[in-house]
Formats: sequence, C-alpha cells, structure tokens
Amino acid sequence: MVLAPITTIINAIPYAGAIISLAICTFYLVTASVYVHKIPTQKAWLVFGIIALIFALGGVWAEYKARNIGHWQQMGDEYRKSAEDLRRQAEEMARRHRR
Repeated sequence: MVLAPITTIINAIPYAGAIISLAICTFYLVTASVYVHKIPTQKAWLVFGIIALIFALGGVWAEYKARNIGHWQQMGDEYRKSAEDLRRQAEEMARRHRR
C-alpha cells in the first residue's frame, strides 16, 4: 500500500505510466520473494517477469482500446445511418411495387 500514491501519480503518464508502475511493483515482489521465501533471484525474476509482461501487454492494449473508443462509436453511428437509409429505400421500393 505504500506504493499506491506513487503509482497513482505515475499512472497519469499515458501508456508508460502503467508499465513503470508495474515494473516498480514487480521489483518489490521479486525482492520480497527472494528474502522472505528464499527463492533464487533468477527464478523469481523469471516468474514475476513473465507475469508482469502479460499484465503490461494487457494493460497497454486495454488503454489503447479505451482511448480509441470514440472511433468505434463514430463507426457505429455511420452504420446506423446507413441502415436507416437502406430501410427507407426498401420501404420506398415496397410502396412503388404495391402501386
């Protein structure tokens, strides 16, 4: 919990903030595992490094998607408009056919 204020401030940096915070937390996890549980340093770095890498990739991907959601909303609006135009055209063709 001591790291929470530090990582909160660092997370204000887009993309890199999450990776830096994760690296700091990983360092402390490795240090604690080595000294408390007597795990070999190389093994601790390997295990926690792989876990941190997976979380980092997922975090960067999620942040990228969150920042670009406006693009998807705009595309959705365009598709709705196209669907309404097609519906109107189909109704007009149906009216013409009935006459």
